[in-house]
Amino acid sequence: MSKPDINLHSFNGPDFDGAVVTMLDEIRPGTEISDTLKCSSRLRDFMGRFGVVYGGKEDCIDINNRCERIYIEAQRWVPQGKYLATLKGGSRTIVLSGEVEGHGAEVDIDIGNISDQSDNPTRDITLNLRHVAGDPITVRVINGERPKFLNADVQQYKVVLQVPSFFGQLFAKVVHQLRKFLPI
Repeated sequence: MSKPDINLHSFNGPDFDGAVVTMLDEIRPGTEISDTLKCSSRLRDFMGRFGVVYGGKEDCIDINNRCERIYIEAQRWVPQGKYLATLKGGSRTIVLSGEVEGHGAEVDIDIGNISDQSDNPTRDITLNLRHVAGDPITVRVINGERPKFLNADVQQYKVVLQVPSFFGQLFAKVVHQLRKFLPI
């Protein structure tokens, strides 16, 4: 098992199921924070509207563990770690919107990376992002579906890796089993 993340704001099911959360002040995490915003634990039907969201060591937002029907909008996303967003663990029907300033160190959007909670594929992701400098927004898909791009006519998205679904699911299952025996 990996070391647990420290999150600044967590929205977990069932406590936040069906909630509408509005936080329009700037959200700037300290150096100990992994994920500024975290949606997890089978969160359902959640809508979040945020002001400027600065990323932690890993993400501005991490959506994990079979979350469904999540709509997240920020006036501006400012990645400072690995990614703007990680969407994984069998989460589905997710929409991310807002302006983007800067880039993640690895990619901007990471879909279907390894999750301790679920090795199910991540599906039905919709991106409606716009980079303020006009840069392409980079996307990596490991265990999931290629996202839909609502604004591809005005914003370039670059899928830098798309693992075929069979291999992505096999990879996730193998890593999940190895984690039971090895400290990875």
